[in-house]
Amino acid sequence: MNCPGSNLLSPTSGIGGVGGVGTSSSTSASEENGGDHQISFESMTRSVDIAARVGEISGSLAGQVGTPQHTAMMWIIDTDAQQLDENDPHLLQRYILAALYFATGGSAWSYPSWLSKDVRECDYPGVKCSENGDITALSLCE
Repeated sequence: MNCPGSNLLSPTSGIGGVGGVGTSSSTSASEENGGDHQISFESMTRSVDIAARVGEISGSLAGQVGTPQHTAMMWIIDTDAQQLDENDPHLLQRYILAALYFATGGSAWSYPSWLSKDVRECDYPGVKCSENGDITALSLCE
């Protein structure tokens, strides 16, 4: 993507509102949906483990319903077609991009492929990655 005058974020510059250290809590999909379906032990364990990982960078914001961090965490747990586990080396970068998307009204963006099913974060418009899939740059156009 060629965007003159665009913001360029590198992994060392950080993304506002996503940083911080602390613990997090998680609301399961069953609780959010009124408890109308059962969740397997493995699914619950995955949810708790992912909540702990994202809590390492977002602190308690990941556990606060209505925050972009919580929405991103629940997207990773419940909706994301990738269904990454807590040990996946790309979990946190995918979570950070999802948090950025939700924090900045991503559903109104002109790039509908962000958070689309079966799209790796390295294939999102404006995202550049190394050969091993680590994000190296992010270019956001107005």
